[in-house]
Amino acid sequence: MSYGVLYGQTGLNKIPLSRTKLTVDSIVAGSGIVAGATPSTFTVGQLGLHQIDFDINVNSPTNDTPFTIELWDVTANALIQARTGTAPQQSWGSDMYFGFEWTNASIAHEYAFYITPNVNISYSGFALLLQNLNFRAVVQEFGGAGVGPGTVGKIAKFTAVNVIGDSIMTEAGTTITVAGAVAVAGANNATFVNYTDGQNVAVSAANEGRMRYNTALQTFEVTENGGAWHDLTGVATGTVNRLSKFTAANNVGDSSVTDTGIAVSVAQTVATSGSPALLTLTGAAHTTLAAGTECIDVNVNLARTVQFATGAIATQRAFVVQAPSYAFAAGSVVTTAATFAVTGAPATGLNATFTNTYAAWIQSGALALGTSTAAAGAMVWLNATNTNTLTISSGVTAATHTWTLPVAQGAASTFLQNNGAGVLSWAYAATGSGTVNVISKITNTTGPVYGDSTLTDVGTGITQLQTVATSGTPHAWTLTAAAHTTLAAGVEATDVNFNLARTVQWATGGITTQRAFRIQNPTYAFAAGSTITTAATLAIDGAPQLGLNAAITNPYALWVESGQTQLDGLLGIHQVIESVNAKGACTGNQTFNLTLGNVVTATLTGAGIWTITNPAPSGKSSTVTFILTNAGAFVITWAVVPKWPGGIPPVFTAAGTDVVILTTTDGGTTWYASVSLNLR
Repeated sequence: MSYGVLYGQTGLNKIPLSRTKLTVDSIVAGSGIVAGATPSTFTVGQLGLHQIDFDINVNSPTNDTPFTIELWDVTANALIQARTGTAPQQSWGSDMYFGFEWTNASIAHEYAFYITPNVNISYSGFALLLQNLNFRAVVQEFGGAGVGPGTVGKIAKFTAVNVIGDSIMTEAGTTITVAGAVAVAGANNATFVNYTDGQNVAVSAANEGRMRYNTALQTFEVTENGGAWHDLTGVATGTVNRLSKFTAANNVGDSSVTDTGIAVSVAQTVATSGSPALLTLTGAAHTTLAAGTECIDVNVNLARTVQFATGAIATQRAFVVQAPSYAFAAGSVVTTAATFAVTGAPATGLNATFTNTYAAWIQSGALALGTSTAAAGAMVWLNATNTNTLTISSGVTAATHTWTLPVAQGAASTFLQNNGAGVLSWAYAATGSGTVNVISKITNTTGPVYGDSTLTDVGTGITQLQTVATSGTPHAWTLTAAAHTTLAAGVEATDVNFNLARTVQWATGGITTQRAFRIQNPTYAFAAGSTITTAATLAIDGAPQLGLNAAITNPYALWVESGQTQLDGLLGIHQVIESVNAKGACTGNQTFNLTLGNVVTATLTGAGIWTITNPAPSGKSSTVTFILTNAGAFVITWAVVPKWPGGIPPVFTAAGTDVVILTTTDGGTTWYASVSLNLR
């Protein structure tokens, strides 16, 4: 047991009214008590429960006076304990004894005693006896054989009868460390083993359990009832964001599911046998569910608003099922393969009745099949009795189309017909018979009934065999043009376009005559002598007429845009209008293209060579008329010199008008001229 005696002041001392620290004069060496750095304080060298016997000699010369003795933790500025007493009224001092008992929190804290008196109290001295009640002190107090040796921080134990020494437990502040096993005794025994100290410890015995920490694997291990050591925590090395699963009976590791916080993904492990399923949801056979409330087995709730940064998105899909690829080690057949399959509509169970049942229900919005860039969409209907199927697929269209179905159920023998704008309606199927290759027409609107028209289409050509009429005014063909309005500005609108602009190829051999468009002349007759004043095989009423706000620069009843026009019969002309090629001022070399006009006007402002192009071919006649102004002022050199009257070239008028008419019948090799000079 540790003792420390502190001797206070000697002699008679008058205690002032304020709290007074008792002065420490001396401390017994080796007692476990050391003087503190602060005057009149002390420290205790060991932690534990301490008892203090305090003796002070006091008196009060006038009357009995109360006072208080206080034990303070000076470092923490905290009152530990206080004891009160009364100083007797006498002229000599009397010893008074006080007991203190406390557990110190630190061996570094400083402690001191204070006395708080009333008036007239005097003391002549005090003494302190400190006892440290630890195991060592108890053994020495009660006659033990000895203590030690011991290690600082080690918790003591009896190492022999009446002998205290180190245990395997170390205490450091708030932590106790066990260097070895910790056994919990009872009906079911349990032992905690340190791996370093107990790695060679045998497995547990029957009805016993042992646990250790394996520093090599960084895992807790247990053995129970004689079994082998195995991982207790079951947590193996894992991947960040991976959900865990039991990879063995007592081990936890990565699953195939990853949760990043904003997305959950499943990365399936490759299987080399069996029939692996990536995700299987098995619904429970619920009973007595709430009446009148829908029970959704799988609810993928995407009903929220998703916001993107500014920028166009070509395709945005909320739920995507990407098509798999199936392969075999050798040639094999999958009879039916589907990326998404629904086995059927909901089936009725006990007491259940369905009004409408659907295997798949798109509650709103359009259903799109296929893509515009990869493949056309198609719907396939399977047969209930065999493997035959019906497929409806979209064709290649120039625009997007919409078909609107009728609201009513069609009558028997009706079909859906399109009004041209995508609105479908029920119509009766056509009846009747016809001739092969003959285009049909409605012969009776009731039904309707179809029969032969006068048009025959053999595939390489359409012909019409007009029905013989015995009265009326029959027309083989009548085209009645519509009075169009607000047509596109600046774009030609051709009423009848016979597009023969292609290449027709024959086998080798000459053809006497080839005509692309032929009108054969009719023969008109009467039952008795009669006269037709004017008859024509082809008649054109006239050139296009001016309508509201219209102006026509060149109106033609007939316009042969290029090429020659051959007339084998007589030509009756009331008036001839020829195109004029107005050359204007001419100087230098000039070319006169007869396709631009057979009448040329020119004013000479300089000499040059004149050439005539595109006359009629040899055997045909071409005539060109030159109306020249000031032709004599400059020299005209003709590329082909004309045959002038009398063989003498004319002398043109230097300031005036001359007319030269040139004619050729050999394609421009020879030009015959007639001249009129100085016309005024």
